[in-house]
Amino acid sequence: MKEAIVNTWRLNHRDEPDRHANVIGVLEKGEVLQVAGFSPDCYWVKLVRKNGQTGWSAYKYC
Repeated sequence: MKEAIVNTWRLNHRDEPDRHANVIGVLEKGEVLQVAGFSPDCYWVKLVRKNGQTGWSAYKYC
């Protein structure tokens, strides 16, 4: 599985690929995650944290 590294200080990790979706966590700059997929428009990336939490974040910040 491909890896992504957060490139901004704090990045919301959401339960759906939508900016109005619930925030389930906050990713920190430098955090390494596994890429599990992309939204159809490729704006959102589905990421898996080391603790197994899966969520969506804006692709341009990874």
